[in-house]
Amino acid sequence: MTPEETDRLFSVYAAERQDDQNSLVVAFAIATAGLTYIIAAAAFLVENCDRFGCSKLPSWVQLLAPSIAIIFFGFLVLNVAATRLRSVHLQRLEEELEISLPKTGGKAPRFHTESGIVYRLYATKRG
Repeated sequence: MTPEETDRLFSVYAAERQDDQNSLVVAFAIATAGLTYIIAAAAFLVENCDRFGCSKLPSWVQLLAPSIAIIFFGFLVLNVAATRLRSVHLQRLEEELEISLPKTGGKAPRFHTESGIVYRLYATKRG
């Protein structure tokens, strides 16, 4: 591998690691916003519905209220899936950029483990 290719891989790796570190914050923000919406919607429904039903509310409000929570949940699922795939990509980049340690004869440790929920056909280094 040429030094230019190595530099390019290191720059891709740095960008992917930054995205990987921010993904937990984004997932937490999505979950917090979703829970806040659910609590606010429940309080609104308790206030505007009596024991005989929600006849005071327009039917479009009753039909569209759950869709916002579903959108939050769907976006959270997509975010977690992208994070898991990014993790696999980072493992492959770390594999390509492995640094040999001259004194011990081993390799520098990786930041990601080989275990994960994403199935990888080739878990070892491709030759």
